[in-house]
Amino acid sequence: MTTNFSECIRRYINTEYRQGGLIGLSALAAYCKTSEGKIIVALIDLQSRGEVEIIKRYFCPDAHFISSDKAPYCQVCDYNYSEDFITTVIYVKPLKLARNFN
Repeated sequence: MTTNFSECIRRYINTEYRQGGLIGLSALAAYCKTSEGKIIVALIDLQSRGEVEIIKRYFCPDAHFISSDKAPYCQVCDYNYSEDFITTVIYVKPLKLARNFN
């Protein structure tokens, strides 16, 4: 089943991705008509093949960006939040366009 979702992600990259920027996990889930969990499994497979890079971004409850080496500490708030209050957003960066995948 991972293969089907991997192919769907490749298709998205080839047809919908407009070079530059990151792809949101929710956009891939909507395009492939499946859950974000199944997309993550497929992304891990694609990352191991060197096709994509999974990028995590962290935010405090006030929506301030927190660098991954500082999480869960928010410099803007000057507060060390519990992990439960940190929002993690997953993005995908295509490393190559998979032109030969149909």
